[in-house]
Amino acid sequence: MSLTAPSFAPPSRQRRRCGAGRAHLLGPLLLACGCCLAPPSQDELAERGCRSPVQTVRTFQVGLRADHARTEYGCFSTGFRARNRLSQASYVLFRQEWFAGDPWIRKGMAEAEIVAERELGERERELVLEERGVRFAVTLVREDYAQLYAGEELIQDEEIADFRDSVESDRTGRLLVGAIELCEHVPASNVTGFVIGQDWKIDGIRRLEDRPDP
Repeated sequence: MSLTAPSFAPPSRQRRRCGAGRAHLLGPLLLACGCCLAPPSQDELAERGCRSPVQTVRTFQVGLRADHARTEYGCFSTGFRARNRLSQASYVLFRQEWFAGDPWIRKGMAEAEIVAERELGERERELVLEERGVRFAVTLVREDYAQLYAGEELIQDEEIADFRDSVESDRTGRLLVGAIELCEHVPASNVTGFVIGQDWKIDGIRRLEDRPDP
């Protein structure tokens, strides 16, 4: 199965981490899936993130079960969004058409268990999920990023080529030092928080076997 979206507005230039971003896509959406999903637990909600391929897939499942488009959108890679011309706003329509066209995608992916993981490259992984005999392959890519904050405000958020290019250790190996170049409009005196890290984002989902009736 391949994911194909209709034409939407070009994606935002700003990268988005899981749960980050200013647009709020809240409230239940009316989806033609006709299935009931167990809501996520408080522990599952607290454990959302994209620090590993497994955590990203589980966060995506939380978004599906909570019917929360913003959480789902935050799990997709920059490449996935660009190929499908997605923004946070246009993803609402994308998911409505996606789930209506194949109801099993939402129910199957939301409740599937991770049964296998394999490395496709240094920056790429594939997880296989299974639900009632139906398997899904989820491809994930690593995205390295740097972020600066002024209080609660995110003032610089950018992709970097490689985490290791921005972080180095001293001779003892006990001290890590990170460095990035400030954007012209960002005064160093305004910065109160500095984060360099890696996220794993979903770059594709495909079904490996025919689905049963939902």
